[in-house]
Amino acid sequence: FVIREQELFITASIGIALAAPGATPDDLLRDADTAMTRARVGGRGRIEVFETGMRQQVLERLQLDAALRLGLENHEFLPHYQPIVDLASGRLVGFEALMRWQRGDGRLVSPAVFVPTLEESGLIVPVGRQFVEDVCAQLKAWRASGPDSRHLWVNVNFASSQFAEPDVLETLL
Repeated sequence: FVIREQELFITASIGIALAAPGATPDDLLRDADTAMTRARVGGRGRIEVFETGMRQQVLERLQLDAALRLGLENHEFLPHYQPIVDLASGRLVGFEALMRWQRGDGRLVSPAVFVPTLEESGLIVPVGRQFVEDVCAQLKAWRASGPDSRHLWVNVNFASSQFAEPDVLETLL
């Protein structure tokens, strides 16, 4: 399309649902919406046909989202520290803080499972803020423990959405 001498390109994602015996119009719309969401996630200009397994995936995603919100509330996202050593001197110089989710029942959840959902839901910002605060408090404690620890530093990974926060610098200071 050309509008006011500006060329625009439009794509569409389509979700298709076939009526199953006994399905209501609401069921059909819900299933088509689920298929459309899958099409959008897969990339632009895609078509997806609803399959019953998609319903289970949506339910699992909703359950994971609820568990992540509860995990934030219960402070379940913990730093695990990987040491960084100066190879020339053999001296410990810092750490990389890796986020781990230790659920209330003690199970550790892989970041590959929870980080994408944190990012999609926007929860990465409050979870990341809490995580950075914990890491900074630990670094402060290490540095205060004696002269041999004052040089330590910590690397923390950030999601791009965290950098977009207006108070990102204040969070780090």
